[in-house]
Amino acid sequence: MMLKFLSVSTVLLAAAVQAKQYITVSVGGGGRESVGTALFSHAVIRANVGDIVSFVFHPTADDPDSIGNHSVVQTSADAPCSALPNGFASPLGVNIAGSTFALLVKDASIPVYFACAAPLDDDVDSDHCQAGEVGVINPPADFEINSLISKASAASAGGFSGVPADGTEFRSGIGAIVEGFYESNPFDGTPSDSDTDSGGRKGISTAAIVGIVIGVVVGVLVAAAAVWRLVMVKLRKAKSERFSKRVSAVIQAKKTEEPAANAV
Repeated sequence: MMLKFLSVSTVLLAAAVQAKQYITVSVGGGGRESVGTALFSHAVIRANVGDIVSFVFHPTADDPDSIGNHSVVQTSADAPCSALPNGFASPLGVNIAGSTFALLVKDASIPVYFACAAPLDDDVDSDHCQAGEVGVINPPADFEINSLISKASAASAGGFSGVPADGTEFRSGIGAIVEGFYESNPFDGTPSDSDTDSGGRKGISTAAIVGIVIGVVVGVLVAAAAVWRLVMVKLRKAKSERFSKRVSAVIQAKKTEEPAANAV
């Protein structure tokens, strides 16, 4: 029985504690041929709860010291070029190549649409969004990026007029929340089970906490099962000993009665 409990605990812990992923999205291109273009790479992202999605701003081809006036603003499927109320937004126009806007996925069941709110250099009536700089985290099963791009290209300008230039506050957003804005990507490396807060201090992820709680509960159950088994063994042993004594007493009594009967 104890081995069964240990097997169950192993399965539960493996299911509860999933390896966190650090997903990098290039803002304004990223490849040698696409740097400085109005696009996200990758534009379609699949992520789990607790994953970090890092938007890394790349310099334009003409000005390597500029991120090319890009941004990341939460939108919606119906209005891909309009800021979503209570959604997240990165700062706009920070002139540091490699600057990173990080999001923490809080609900993988909610599609998180995003777009660039920067205006096109040669067309004040259009944004990078209308040019196709859109994307989504955890889209519906039937989602097609070309449909989103087409809807964005037909959208009117001005949908980002109320977005603050310095971005929204820490933990803002729906489905995914602002984790931080960094001079360089702190998540560019091997994923770990740690989380970060506004000060960049590492802590324990939600998945790890759930795993620890389940581990403690299962450990208590295993210990309780072991104690219960030990108690039951002792009870059965004591009951067996009492029965053996009763049988021995009966046998001894019969042995005592037989000589007395023979003597008579």
